[in-house]
Amino acid sequence: MLDQVERFLRFEDSLEAPKQSCDFEDWHTLISVRSPRYLLQLIERLHRARIPLTVQTPTLSGDASGRLSLRVPRREKKSAQNILRELEDDVRTLYDQVQNAFNEQDAERELALYAQLVSLGLQNPVVFYNLGVAFYEVGRFSQSSESLIEAISLWLAGDTASVLTGNAAIGGLLGNVMRLIQLPSEGTLRALPEGVAEAEHWLTLLDQRLPNNRDIVRTLVATADFRNDTKRALTLYRSLLDLFPKDEEALSYIRAQTGA
Repeated sequence: MLDQVERFLRFEDSLEAPKQSCDFEDWHTLISVRSPRYLLQLIERLHRARIPLTVQTPTLSGDASGRLSLRVPRREKKSAQNILRELEDDVRTLYDQVQNAFNEQDAERELALYAQLVSLGLQNPVVFYNLGVAFYEVGRFSQSSESLIEAISLWLAGDTASVLTGNAAIGGLLGNVMRLIQLPSEGTLRALPEGVAEAEHWLTLLDQRLPNNRDIVRTLVATADFRNDTKRALTLYRSLLDLFPKDEEALSYIRAQTGA
């Protein structure tokens, strides 16, 4: 199929019908993920091994979580699983290298390794969280805020399942921060998902260093709104209006909550 597409894109006339028909009902689902970029890493490896494959969108698979399903013929199941395990082993190796860099306090190497993990397309909030903290510690505050915002977005979206299983995805930075930060209970307010409170803490520090950053304020509003802390959300949006009086998102939220 890839060969056919390449010939079509070159405007070649000699397109041929596939020589072999496929009964997709008998194919095996190798993996289901939400990250097209991670799926592409696996597709490239399967293609090099000349293993046929197809990708089902959520519309076709009926997956309510929006995951993409990669399927292979059952006769190729074992070979495809071996290739998937090789990719997972490569990812685990990167995690181990990140941990070593953290233990050795090699911040630049740690950042480079996290960048590799992000480039793989892993939609793992822990990766973005650890990257955000690492950026903060070396003074790269703008990049820190972007990574922490991405981590919070993934957590609040409920996408907490990593591509890996077990504890392989947990870096050293997250463990340290979770031990250090014990946020006070807020009574009847709704609890934030695991990890979000820590990310919110760092983002609050960044709000003081980058006071004109709308995305930081909007993300802090999202966490406040998630825990039903309307008072804090209103305070944050009103502070944003002091800088940007015509911010439509802030105006809409305040109108919805106060009727004003």
